[in-house]
Amino acid sequence: MQQLWSPSTPGGAFRQGEVLKGVVELRFNEKGLSAEALTRDDPPAKRVSHPLTVVLSPDCDLDWDFKARAKRVATGADETLTGLDPKEMGYILLCDLEEARSLEKTPRAPSRKAWEFIEANRDIRFHRIRSVQIEGLPAPVDLYIDFKRVFGLPPEYLYGLELIRVLTRHGFLMPPHAQHLADRFSYFIGRVGLPDE
Repeated sequence: MQQLWSPSTPGGAFRQGEVLKGVVELRFNEKGLSAEALTRDDPPAKRVSHPLTVVLSPDCDLDWDFKARAKRVATGADETLTGLDPKEMGYILLCDLEEARSLEKTPRAPSRKAWEFIEANRDIRFHRIRSVQIEGLPAPVDLYIDFKRVFGLPPEYLYGLELIRVLTRHGFLMPPHAQHLADRFSYFIGRVGLPDE
């Protein structure tokens, strides 16, 4: 049987399919999106906590970005956009992870019949990851990804959260499970959207 999980390597590049705990996002307040607010040095923002997330960006991009940033820091290269290495990423794609019981309590909760498809990974919007061991829980749990909950954060911000120990890394999906997740995400995000009539 193929191994599902591998432990994370703190201080190294993030991995596709890696589970992160404690990600904090800064998001503009909707009331703060005026021209006057956006020209201020401190536009109004709110903190959004993401208890569990999974990295969706590809391993190769994450590795190239990590090495390019380390090289830039080591050489003291220019940090402006014109000075960035083309291998550096602007954002790392992440998606929330939820346990079934918390997902069932949201307005996005699927019907009972829909749960059968989600459990079998046959609903393109959701992906089930089996047997994730999370610190503080007595046993491994199944986690669910809702691909409509995707967001991006700058790599330097995420590495900073790890450095100050706000973010912890739990482990990452091994091949071919990480590739299966990537394939399902790309299928969902690449679908042709048709208006409801």
